[in-house]
Amino acid sequence: MRTAADFNLYYAAPDPWHISHARFRDKVLRRCLKPFIRDKSVLELGCGEGHLTQTIFSKARSVVGIDISDVAIARAKSLNLPNARFESADFLQASFEGYDVIAAIECVYYLSLEEQGALLKKVANEHCGKIFLLSGPIVDYRRHFSHKRLMHEFTTLGFTPLKFYNLSVYWHPPSSRIIANLIKLPLGYTLLDWIPESMIYQRLYALRAPKHP
Repeated sequence: MRTAADFNLYYAAPDPWHISHARFRDKVLRRCLKPFIRDKSVLELGCGEGHLTQTIFSKARSVVGIDISDVAIARAKSLNLPNARFESADFLQASFEGYDVIAAIECVYYLSLEEQGALLKKVANEHCGKIFLLSGPIVDYRRHFSHKRLMHEFTTLGFTPLKFYNLSVYWHPPSSRIIANLIKLPLGYTLLDWIPESMIYQRLYALRAPKHP
């Protein structure tokens, strides 16, 4: 796992990953997340500067965003979001108890495989019977996720997969780029869940944690 110092270096300039420009991604995430977060209390892991807190968690009753970078957290606090508060913390050490929903959106792939496993066990033990939302690239190399490995881990730990949503497609080869542009047309996002898995880059999983650890 990268350290707080590492992430503070990334955040030396605002929005280092240009996530505020990913409007299509935000639109798809809002559509997918709405039924799970509306009027719920949410713990957002790896919240960064609060961009997703503002754009996709606005329908939540309350949000606590945590991030290991105090630089990012300072910027998130400056948004003064009415339904959110932010804390600088390592989410592998934070308490997961007392929330309706835990969300790990585009952040878990910064953890090692061992840390990813520890996170899932922590959710299973401290968030029993409640909703867990997880997203990231589903690519078949060890640095990131693969759908098959994730489903195996979910099942082994007792999670119940409720639904998964495709969020984006690869831009290479050129045939994928054509599809990537088509889904950005009005209502084109409705095609995302019909696209072959080999073309999918990012996926969102909605899970129910086991009722007993």
